Amino acid sequence: MSSDAMLRKVERFLFDEADLLDNWKLKEWEALFVADGHYYIPPLNTENADTIEQGEVLFLAHDDHRMITGRVERMLKKTAHVESPHSNILHMITNICILEDDGKVLRCRSNFMVYRARRGQITNYMGRYFHTLAHEGESFRIKEKRACLSNDLLQPQGSIGIIL
Repeated sequence: MSSDAMLRKVERFLFDEADLLDNWKLKEWEALFVADGHYYIPPLNTENADTIEQGEVLFLAHDDHRMITGRVERMLKKTAHVESPHSNILHMITNICILEDDGKVLRCRSNFMVYRARRGQITNYMGRYFHTLAHEGESFRIKEKRACLSNDLLQPQGSIGIIL
């Protein structure tokens, strides 16, 4: 497959993943992960956030598959006051680039902007995604998703109540 064709395939996957999150199809999003998949949000203002490990800093999110499942279940409950009713979310992904691809696993980087509208307030999250994707048939599954925020602080919300 040509590098342009592979890039289009990766773009389509990332756009589809974002669409699931924007439409609160969190169970379907969770199903994109392999059994030993991970979802990470490193702390703000961290050098090498794309490669830093848990023992070196305290992550905002450091989820294995079991924790991803729990996060999704909590966010979908009516008792999740931080997201009941659900926020309006919009992910914008740009500058997608394949970093490496050995035919089994592909690593890519992209820029993101996530807008969250809730109760008359709009919160912006910006940064870079680093995805490690396992080739699976004509598509991919997520081995690792790392959302490295470029925000210098989490204001006005003080936390992250959505899945980036």
